[in-house]
Amino acid sequence: MGEQPKRDEEYDEVHIVSDLHWGGPPGGEIFAGTHAMARWIASLAPRSGARRVALVLGGDIVDFIAGPNAAYFNPDTAISWLDAALAGVAPIVDAIKTFLDSENARLVLLRGNHDVELALPWVSEHLVERLSGGVDARKTRIDATRLQRADALSCRVGGKWVLVVHGNAQDEYNYVDQLPLDRVIDAYEKRAIVRSKPTSSAREIADADRAYAEAKRGWSPNFGTRLVVDVLNFIKARRPFIDLLKPESPSALLSLVLAMNPLNVAAALPFLPGSRPLGVPLLEALRSRGLLRAGAGAPGDAPSVPVALPHTASRRLEQAALDLHDNRRPLDLVSEATSADLLGFPSAITRALFGLDRDEAMRDGIRSWLAAHSSFDKPGELAKDDREIDRVYSGNIDFLVAGHTHIARCARRRGGEGAGWYLNSGTWIRLVRLHPEDVDVEARWTLVRRVLEAPTIAALDALGDIVGSPRNVATIATEPDGTVVGTLGSARDDGSIAPIADTRTGAGA
Repeated sequence: MGEQPKRDEEYDEVHIVSDLHWGGPPGGEIFAGTHAMARWIASLAPRSGARRVALVLGGDIVDFIAGPNAAYFNPDTAISWLDAALAGVAPIVDAIKTFLDSENARLVLLRGNHDVELALPWVSEHLVERLSGGVDARKTRIDATRLQRADALSCRVGGKWVLVVHGNAQDEYNYVDQLPLDRVIDAYEKRAIVRSKPTSSAREIADADRAYAEAKRGWSPNFGTRLVVDVLNFIKARRPFIDLLKPESPSALLSLVLAMNPLNVAAALPFLPGSRPLGVPLLEALRSRGLLRAGAGAPGDAPSVPVALPHTASRRLEQAALDLHDNRRPLDLVSEATSADLLGFPSAITRALFGLDRDEAMRDGIRSWLAAHSSFDKPGELAKDDREIDRVYSGNIDFLVAGHTHIARCARRRGGEGAGWYLNSGTWIRLVRLHPEDVDVEARWTLVRRVLEAPTIAALDALGDIVGSPRNVATIATEPDGTVVGTLGSARDDGSIAPIADTRTGAGA
């Protein structure tokens, strides 16, 4: 990742929560635990009197792409979206204000891939204003400097090096290209200045508009953002579970999208080629050969904007689409390794197009997803995404803390005994927790089907143990004997933290 950040902040305790995803359409908010979080933050305030305590909101704080009216990046509506999101978690905002009244308290804000609008200077300033209540002393205890550049927090706890990142920088589906984004922001600000001046000529305004349009063309939203805005937002308005299935694998999600309703093939196919808009031509070819069932996708239904996929995934998915174009079934052509890598997407296409059993198609999609991801019940085992985050951040980091995957994890960093520790701070959104028996045991599958078909978040909340919020907190702190330990926990309703078994660590222990 280039030069390591400077290690200058010193704390006795660092508490990290990430992937909060505040906001969303009314009734569709996926964050859960407003009062529990408010009570937990309130409990930090007394400790900060004698100890230097940092509270880190580790990215994806506000979800600017949640909802049917979302855009890839929208500076014009960012303030109103932010205000609406904060209004929904008002008790937390009040608790943060109280926490910041302590001289030794510090609030650190990081940016993720769902809150890119926080890179806008006036939006980050507005967030600081709201979290501080406009009180200058509180503002001095908020570190929002990392929002514009999506930088990591590098600090020391008891002499140990702690690095906190969001975790999307190495994710080829969700990487945010910062330099073109900076150009967009700069052009937008210059355009706003020109338009605000009464003396600006029509030509100056036109030039500023042109420069802004050119800058926007130079920035491409990542695959994950396009998938959410172009496909998932419209589906989750009717089937909200799709937003709660984590880790978020694009191929697995598209598999389920197709299994749920083959008509979704029109929306899903443009995500296949990676380099050119194949959706409409492929639909036409399938229909002319009698391979596409009547009514499954009409001409013009599929968006024509190509979506950039990583090279390997792009090549494999495009080949699958072309094989299907030539009347060859994807499952007959994809190797076992490739099929696992694509998480059942070729199978989903085949089933959607050839009319195979929908119930079994959904089971297959979930089986593929389960096969590719570690269990929720194994917090001490790093999943593929966690290992990739650990690989990217080199150096003698004693505690590397990330979010992004939404699954709490804790294990030694690569190198084994004597190496530092990796922790993933999980999430506070609702999650759909699935296990193999949920698919294979008929009684459990009946409940899973109710989850998949639930029309609202409220209906999901009523479905018991499959849906719930982990309310995860990662903490790095010095013990009375001077030992530095890292822990993972889950917040109870009263704000106290229940430790997660086998996740208490110590640097070098």
